[in-house]
This record gives sequence, C-alpha cells and structure tokens, in this order.
Amino acid sequence: PPLTKSSDFHSIRTALYYIAGTTTMKQQPRGVMTPMALVPLDKALKDLEHLQTVEQERDALKGQVHEQSSTIAQLREYIRQQQLHMDALQQTVKEQGGTIARQAHQIDTLRTHKEQFREEAKSLQNELNATRRHYISRAIADLEEKGENLSPLE
Repeated sequence: PPLTKSSDFHSIRTALYYIAGTTTMKQQPRGVMTPMALVPLDKALKDLEHLQTVEQERDALKGQVHEQSSTIAQLREYIRQQQLHMDALQQTVKEQGGTIARQAHQIDTLRTHKEQFREEAKSLQNELNATRRHYISRAIADLEEKGENLSPLE
C-alpha cells in the first residue's frame, strides 16, 4: 500500500538505516553509521518513492483502461444496434423494391391492355360504320327498287 503519513515514511527510513547498519557494515561503536552506508539507503528510499509513484500511475492507468473498456463495450453495443437497424431498413427497401417492381409490371400490363382496347375499339367502330353504311346502302337500294323518290327534303 502507498505510504500516506510522513511518520510512516520516517519509520521505514529509520528501519532501513538500522538494517543497513547492522547487515551491510561492521558494527560501529554506539551505532554510528558511516556515510558509505547512507548512499545505498538513500537510493533505496528514492527507489521506494519511485515505486510508489509508479504504483499510483499504474492504478490511474487501470482506471483509464476500465473506463475505456466500458466505452468500447458501449460503442460495440451501439454499433450492433445500428447494424440491426440498417438490416431492418435494407429488408424494408428490398420489400418495397419488390412492391415497386410488381406495381411497375402492373402499370406496363395496364398500358398494354389500354392500347389493345383502343385498337379493338377503333376496329369495332370501323366495323360499326361499315355495317351502318352497308345497311343504309341496302335500304336505299330497296327503296329505289320500289320506286320511291329519295330526293332531299325541301
């Protein structure tokens, strides 16, 4: 755990001086350590401080990684939802495309029938006119045969 109190740091420093004085050097009279023993202790203390800093940075990075992982998970879910929405839209477009194609075919069929009916109506009208002319001519011929005068009315 990181050190938070200066008294904890002082206690560790004192303990390190004691350990260094008793394990790395010959026992000096009255517990006095030479400056030679202080150099490794100062380095050890600086390393300890550096280690605490690195641990704090690591913990901060872990927090950032957790936040980013959460953000990535949210983005993945958003992308999945958008993909589902896009798939649904594509299906709708496909269905509407089929409907449009069927309706276009129906329109073409109706246009063809309309043209056919026009042609047939024209033909029937011509036939009707020919039949009328035929019967009128026949009626006139019959009347002339009977000798009736068909001069225009005055």
